[in-house]
Amino acid sequence: NATLSVMVLNSNISGISLSQGFSQYDFVKQKIEGNDLDHTIVMVHQGFQTAKTKHQANGFFNDYHPIFKNNGVDVVIQANNHNFQHFNIDGILYLTIGTGTHDQPPTLYRIKSQSDGLGHNATKIIDSSNGAVIMDLDKFDHSIQGYFIGINNTILYSFSK
Repeated sequence: NATLSVMVLNSNISGISLSQGFSQYDFVKQKIEGNDLDHTIVMVHQGFQTAKTKHQANGFFNDYHPIFKNNGVDVVIQANNHNFQHFNIDGILYLTIGTGTHDQPPTLYRIKSQSDGLGHNATKIIDSSNGAVIMDLDKFDHSIQGYFIGINNTILYSFSK
């Protein structure tokens, strides 16, 4: 059987911090360090990194990325910005998926730069179409095949790891 861990972090409630030394950080570090799972996915609303658009990153990339990188995290799913962004940083897929139907084009948040300001450039950005992401996780070769599918059921972008 394949093993999968999906961890959802709280970045929105006052009093719950992502900072080092706080319980959420310690919990994440403990659960991720040394895991031998087939796939690990982390989800957070306010992203660890983002292309230049309406909302900035949460400021904790340098705290969490080393933990993710050294312990086999495959995907970090982020939201907050109403657009699609795909970054591949050290073999980790950082995806911003804020393309539900809360906003419709042309009111999705425009992306002003493909850079996240941390030295990484997006592999793909989409700020003109609503859609969803589907990912196939393979337990045998640990690969991931993903698709950004527009609301008209067409594949607008595919990615793999």
